[in-house]
Amino acid sequence: MAVPTSMPYVDETQPSAASQVDLVSLDEIRRRHVTLVLEHCNGNRTNAAKILHLDRKTLYRKLVRWGLATK
Repeated sequence: MAVPTSMPYVDETQPSAASQVDLVSLDEIRRRHVTLVLEHCNGNRTNAAKILHLDRKTLYRKLVRWGLATK
């Protein structure tokens, strides 16, 4: 049987790309993204909340849960 030319060849003897990457939880991805947006906004939580389409209080609660909140 001929292999179609549009189908990529997968070498089953090599580790997959997923096994070469640290897989993290969705909550960790969210935390990293929020941190990145906060850095972009120079720590301004009001602006970060707008960018993230979150209420300012919701953003603050997430920061408290992640141990990232400062007064």
